[in-house]
Amino acid sequence: MNRYFMLLSLAIVSCGCIYDNPSCGCADRVAVELTVHPEHMSAVTRSTDENTIRDLNFYLYDSTDTPVLHRYQTAATLRFECPPGSYRLRIAANMGRDLGASADLGHLMLTHREAYEVLPMIYDGGITVACGGEGSIVLPPVEVRRCVAKVCYDIAVVPADMELHSVRVCSVPCDAALFAGTDTPSNADDDYTDTPEKVLHGPEASGIFYLLPNPQGTNDTITDQRQKSADNAPEHASYLLIRATRGDKALAYRIYLGENSTSDFNLRRNTLYSLDISIRGDNDVDTRVSGYTVSVRDDLEQEGYGGYCVAGQPKHLFVEVESNGHAPQLTYTVEVSSGDSGVLSIDGRNPVGRTYAVGSSHGTNSYTLDYAPALFDTTNGTLRYTVTVRDEYGLCRAFTFLRRFANVLHLHITGCGSVTVSSTLHTADTAQGKVILGNGCSMKAAASAGSRFVGWYADGAGSSVVSTSPLYRYTPRTRSQTLYARFVLDDHTPLDADGTANCYIAPKLLTGYSFDARVMGKGDWSTNIRPQPLSGTAAKVIWQTGLHDETQSVVRYAFYENGRIYFSTGSRRGNALIGLFDEDDRCIWSWHIWAVDYDPAAAAVTYGSGAVFMDRNLGVLSKSLTEHGLYYQWGRKDPFVYPAGPNTSEAPAATSNLPGYEFGVHGNTGNSYCPPSDYTVEWAAAHPTTMLTRPFKGTSHTDSWLLTTNPNLWGNATSGSVPSAKSKKSIYDPCPPGWKIPDRAAWDAATFQRRNIDVTYGADMFYDIARTAWAYYPYNGYLSGESGQWHYRSLCSAAYVWTNEPHLTPANDTGYCIAIGRTTVLFSEPLGQQYGCAVRCVRE
Repeated sequence: MNRYFMLLSLAIVSCGCIYDNPSCGCADRVAVELTVHPEHMSAVTRSTDENTIRDLNFYLYDSTDTPVLHRYQTAATLRFECPPGSYRLRIAANMGRDLGASADLGHLMLTHREAYEVLPMIYDGGITVACGGEGSIVLPPVEVRRCVAKVCYDIAVVPADMELHSVRVCSVPCDAALFAGTDTPSNADDDYTDTPEKVLHGPEASGIFYLLPNPQGTNDTITDQRQKSADNAPEHASYLLIRATRGDKALAYRIYLGENSTSDFNLRRNTLYSLDISIRGDNDVDTRVSGYTVSVRDDLEQEGYGGYCVAGQPKHLFVEVESNGHAPQLTYTVEVSSGDSGVLSIDGRNPVGRTYAVGSSHGTNSYTLDYAPALFDTTNGTLRYTVTVRDEYGLCRAFTFLRRFANVLHLHITGCGSVTVSSTLHTADTAQGKVILGNGCSMKAAASAGSRFVGWYADGAGSSVVSTSPLYRYTPRTRSQTLYARFVLDDHTPLDADGTANCYIAPKLLTGYSFDARVMGKGDWSTNIRPQPLSGTAAKVIWQTGLHDETQSVVRYAFYENGRIYFSTGSRRGNALIGLFDEDDRCIWSWHIWAVDYDPAAAAVTYGSGAVFMDRNLGVLSKSLTEHGLYYQWGRKDPFVYPAGPNTSEAPAATSNLPGYEFGVHGNTGNSYCPPSDYTVEWAAAHPTTMLTRPFKGTSHTDSWLLTTNPNLWGNATSGSVPSAKSKKSIYDPCPPGWKIPDRAAWDAATFQRRNIDVTYGADMFYDIARTAWAYYPYNGYLSGESGQWHYRSLCSAAYVWTNEPHLTPANDTGYCIAIGRTTVLFSEPLGQQYGCAVRCVRE
């Protein structure tokens, strides 16, 4: 890799006695002649003359190191007189000036130069002047040693798609001692510099650098030349930096100098370092190779619509650098070729004529970007700009962007209504309303059922009216504006004045009602049941009774606003279910609407137990003997529809259902398998029209719809295996406000007896001790989905009515019901919780 190219020695020997020996009888002074020259060079000299000596500074010191002679001359031969003896000779060649007789040679410094016409050289050694005769003593020539190292390089790239761009030497000492016994490198960053870049072209290059010495020592742990890298090199070791490109990738090859290609990092005086470099690729595994790619992007279109950018949140220009950590310093400039360059800013300043430094050499660099004319029009609506990224060695890449801008109107619709828009560049619907792009548009407001339009406003509070006409022509005044189309509700009677629940009675036809949609059921805590606040975005009618061509027969509309659900009854009595949906269109809760002309308090009856009962099952519309009421799985709040007829028909009554919410069965039946995660209260609440059946517990099915049963779902206070007579209305109770599901004791066995009369579709049951008053219980049977299909079992043969008490079997998967047959009454009949039975509510 290297050889000494100017190893110069002094061979001056003069025989005879020395001055310090008086017995020699020598003269006081001796004439001396000394010639200086460099060693002959075999290498071809290029722009620098490595052999020429243009001037000399001679210094002669006696045995006490006292200067006895200084001479500055351009001739290579020195003639002087001195007493015989031993002397120290110092020579500084090619200094270009007289250093002076009093120069402190120990502190004289050489400064790094970009180029040399002649090389600085020195000699520092001893000479002996012997006694002479009548003529001059001619000493052997002195060979001076050059003060710089010589680096020769030959570079060739192998890949055809790779091109050389530049070469330089990095980490070169800024100065070095002229007369240095041992060169000691500095530890300060400021004491090092880089040589100027030499621009290269094509696949081959060769050249020479002359450098001040930089002996950085060795690292004996390096055994492979690929390990001679920045990670293993001394901090200020000198290296050859070769720049190249391959496609979009900028490459840098770092070749450290030294006595060998592995462990040595010494750059010494008067030494030739010959580098024959073959670049075979851009393999980053070779730690001597570093590369980087750069890309530029902006997010001006992030809040845009239809290909247009709009004013909004601050935007950014991103300069992304991908490297292995050794990318050079990068800068970028911005030029605008279309649009208004005066209103473009980067980090708050106009970029025209500026150069920006890229901060990080690996990762994403973000800069605030804004394009802000007062109003977008045909002259400034199109922005074309170019970002040019350059590295410190001159490589550059350009990125051009074309962005279209438009004025934006954010139209917020408050209340229930819609707005149609015409004559715009683009219109987009969002969750908050409409985004309208262009230089103006026409808008028309239309109120939904249950609402009316009141005007266009400049503020959300409705204090700054713009127009009250449903037709409005908008003309932009700034790049971004906000407008509110306000709709207010017609009168809607609140149904939750006496408390919230999962069921509300809506007694009047064609009438608006509302209720709180933030509360689960009653909203109170009960044993092992804790309510959570609801947060929805929309209301929908999930199902209602009636034929499919009568979708507004029970509920005409339903919508959600400010935490409440508003709806209107239709022209027919019936039952319906309204759901609350979140922003992902998932049902999170639902409420049963019992549209019936019925005041349960006025028609209530008091049983012998003291419990005050409704006179009908939940969901019954009239006193007809053939009405069964709705069916509920034990512990669930949502009802299932009754059968189509009073006999043994298995078909359910006609309903209109929201798509995806048809009545059905979900469970481990036949070839159907359901995951355990579906057998939960949460899954049931999200699927209010689906019966859950037969979960696996271990290797067998259970009779619950829950995998992990809960005895407290309907408010019973049972804990563990001990039944409780206490209960409190829970958040899953299906009864209207002020009413709840009864416990078994509400039916007193001593007074609750059959009336001795044959009723085809049900049973009259005495409920007072005098047996003078009775209540009608239809033979509703129970609803089963066990086979995967709907089945109404025991119709016209028995009435089944749930209590809120669980049957504490080892599996705890059954509940108690009141079973009224044609000949018997069972007050503690256990029935699987997966089955659907009627509910008859009692007053809380």
